[in-house]
Amino acid sequence: MHFGIVADHHPLEYRVPVTPYGVEELVIHGHEVTIEQGIGVRAQFSDEDYVRRGARIAFSSEEAWLRPDIVLRFRPPSEKEAVHLRPGQIVAGFVELPFLTKAAQQAYARAGITLWALEEMVDERGRWPLLSPLSMICGRMLPQIAARFLETFQGGRGKLLMGAPGVAPCNVSIVGGGTLGTMAARMFQQIGARVTVVDSDHAALERIESEIDGTITTLSATPGNISRICIGSDVIVLAIHHESGVVPKVITRQHLKTMQPRTLIIDASITQGGACETSRPTDVLNPTYEVDNVVHYCVTRVTSNVSRTTSRAVNCALIPYLLKFARHSIDEAIGLYHEFDSGMAMVNGEFRRSFSRNPEE
Repeated sequence: MHFGIVADHHPLEYRVPVTPYGVEELVIHGHEVTIEQGIGVRAQFSDEDYVRRGARIAFSSEEAWLRPDIVLRFRPPSEKEAVHLRPGQIVAGFVELPFLTKAAQQAYARAGITLWALEEMVDERGRWPLLSPLSMICGRMLPQIAARFLETFQGGRGKLLMGAPGVAPCNVSIVGGGTLGTMAARMFQQIGARVTVVDSDHAALERIESEIDGTITTLSATPGNISRICIGSDVIVLAIHHESGVVPKVITRQHLKTMQPRTLIIDASITQGGACETSRPTDVLNPTYEVDNVVHYCVTRVTSNVSRTTSRAVNCALIPYLLKFARHSIDEAIGLYHEFDSGMAMVNGEFRRSFSRNPEE
């Protein structure tokens, strides 16, 4: 099979889904790999690195998009880029279906492609194998993000997460006890914050208490407990993930009025629409805004800030699935493996699922 890794020219996207070591593994298994010139430079992977491990370089976008059987990139193609696609081609990436524009959807349908949404893949045990690396990295990043935006000159509350002698540490509440929430809880707890995890799944709360050494509070996600954490928290992390692709709004505008001034909300659920009523997507250059004197951090692709680490982690998770997929036709792969059945959002120009949110542009 012919794999293609195309460049993303978005100014804030530095990640690549396949590193030079991933290329080497694909080539060893008899596959052809083409890369667009300069794809990995911003993540510190040179063209020479890729070529040494068996990739061929495409010196134009048209060639990079048209030739491969499977095109790989973190962000999905825009409607303008879709003109380079051909019927029967497979495009794989982190699509973020709730934010896929109608214009892009229509362009994909006209092109007759198969759209592989990596973040939607679920295995037979209910795990999200390609979303998990991003969630774990994001969870590990959250304490450093929170520490920054708690600082006085970043517009925060002027508090140190772990406190100081004679000064209590910050109260950090995490709504959602999945992979991201659990990792964030562990990281915040290790640096000395007071951590509370809220979830509607009691088994998840039991697991968190058994896995994390040290003191941590777990609460059921009742309306009363949500209201309590809003009143008493310095930092609130929203780490909810929903199989429908859109998360419920667990924090309302009314909740904001009960929060302490300059409370920080980190909405890590923003890729599924956000779990706070006042959340809207931001980026790494303009990460925060304020509503009712509450600071909101809603960066959609936060792991691009650690692009090299993220690229390597995703590569490790993705390559086994690329090798498995390459042994079958699309229909066979969907029929044989739950991961591919759940991850294929469109097959040959026809969407296999409806979207709860379809932005106009």
